[in-house]
This record gives sequence, structure tokens and C-alpha cells, in this order.
Amino acid sequence: AAKLSKELIISSDLTMDQTDDVLKTVQGLAKAANVAPKAIFEDMARNSDLFAQFAQDGAGGLAMAAIKAKTLGLNLSAVSSVAKSLLDFETSISNEFEAQVLTGKMINLDRARGLALQGKASELLDEIVKQVGGEAELRSMNILQMESLAGAVGLSVSQLQRVVQGNEAALKNPVVSKLDETNEILRAQLDTEQRQLLGQQQQDTLVTYG
Repeated sequence: AAKLSKELIISSDLTMDQTDDVLKTVQGLAKAANVAPKAIFEDMARNSDLFAQFAQDGAGGLAMAAIKAKTLGLNLSAVSSVAKSLLDFETSISNEFEAQVLTGKMINLDRARGLALQGKASELLDEIVKQVGGEAELRSMNILQMESLAGAVGLSVSQLQRVVQGNEAALKNPVVSKLDETNEILRAQLDTEQRQLLGQQQQDTLVTYG
């Protein structure tokens, strides 16, 4: 967690104490979602470059994306790959059309592309889950159909299967199913801490130059 703490301080301008509070909050949310906090911290630290890619949601949003990704059998690197795939607009639209033809399934990835462009990682995962459907639907597909659907959302077939299975399991966990609510709580906490830090910095400036 030491490396992650350093990255949080650099990327969000939080103090050491505020960073510790954020990490404790993430730890609690991870435990509530039956995810090992250490795995979340390590995933975030390994993918510290994504703080910039998913800057819209800040550290809190990235933490929730890491937790949500873990419950779906993915990691932040996979989420980044999904986003990059969707932002290759021409190829993404072509893959989407091909998947619709092969599967006969109505797929609309416009919102997913928008979320990827905005850097909203956690909401992007929600939209991907919504578009790929349930486990029973996936099992009814042949390999070509699964490959086309997986390709349309920037995943491999094995990743797609894990996402669908992970979502089915998450729906049975009342805490995991409320990750969006906890995401808002965490984001609000971060926003409050950053406003407090800014206010303190402004006071310090006034004292220095007053």
C-alpha cells in the first residue's frame, strides 16, 4: 500500500493523513465486497498510469473500478484495454455491427464509448455488463458468436465468460450490487477532503503574504 499511497498523494494532492483515510475506506469497501484489499491495492499500484486515463472519477472512482473489476474476474489493465478498444471508434463500430449480425442480439455501445471517453471506468464496466447479457444467453451462443461479442466489448472469450459469471455472483451479494452507491459515498468523501485541503492551502497563502 506504500507505493499506492505515494501515487495517491501525487495524483490527487491529498495529504498523507487524508490518503490513509482513503485507503482505509477502500479497504472497508473491498472487504464488504468479499474482495481482498491487498489485491485492490496491488492492482491500483501496478496500474498507477491509469490515474490520468480515468482522471474524471479520481482515485475514488479508480478504486471502485478496481473492486468492481475484481468481482467480475478482471483487473484495471483489462478495463483500460476495454476503454482503448471502444475509443478506436471505426473498429469498435465495425465490431459492434458484426456482433449484432452473428448473435442476432441488439447491442448499442454508444454509451460505453462515451463513458470510456469521459474516463468513467466504474460506469463503463456497468454498461459492458448490461450489453453482454446473462450467463444463460451466453451459453446458448456458439464459439463464433461469443468471439464476436467479446471482441465488440474489448474482451477475450475467457474474460467475457468471467464477467458474466462474476456479475451473476455479484447480483447475489447485496453489498456488491450496491457498489454504485458506495462509489458515490467514496467520491463525496474524496471531494470533501480535497476541498478542505484547498481551503487550508488558501489560508496558508494568506498568512504568508498577508
